[in-house]
Order: sequence, then C-alpha cells, then structure tokens
Amino acid sequence: MSAIRNAIELYGSDFSRVHGIYLEHGYTYSDPDILALARPCCIARPQSWVELRDADAWWVQLVIGHGALAALYNHLPFPLPKIGWARDFNGKREERFYDFQRLKSLLIKTKT
Repeated sequence: MSAIRNAIELYGSDFSRVHGIYLEHGYTYSDPDILALARPCCIARPQSWVELRDADAWWVQLVIGHGALAALYNHLPFPLPKIGWARDFNGKREERFYDFQRLKSLLIKTKT
C-alpha cells in the first residue's frame, strides 16, 4: 500500500486538510513509499504552530514508510537543536524530543 493510502487510512477524511496545512505552512517529503510531515515548533508547546524565529525543534507530525524518518531527516531544510514526535504507549500519548545531531548518528547506525 502506498504511503498516501496509509495516511488516508490513518487520518480519514481529515487527511486532505492536514496535508494541505503542512504543504502551505510546514514541510513535507514524499515519494511513492514515504510520506512525512514536519514543522518547526517550540518544545514547551509542541502542538502549537510557531514562527521560525521562536522554534527550537522540529515537530514530526507524520512519518510513513520504511526509512521514512531517515529520509525526512536528510531532507529537512535546516537543523534545529531538537526533533520530536508523539507515540501512543498503552493508550497514552507521549511526546518525546531527541537531540537533532544525535539522531543523525543513530539513523546512520541503523543503515549498516
């Protein structure tokens, strides 16, 4: 299944709206097998959209596909100190941030 189809399955009818917002105000990366949506954010309030000058991290809204996080990382237009995303653990949403440069070394290790 393509990355877009997976995203539509995940977001339902809201996918077009979310994708459009990230196309206009955030950052998107896609190919037939990968879809990633990200934007600059402030760690103190990651769900809020902020001006670039106030950002201290990248917020990853969506990554779908094998190698999608590495592809997104390699295509982000500039580094910020941190990068973060949310995961659901046992039904509880947890937002986590990681050192941007350290993540690079971890992604390189997973390729070998």
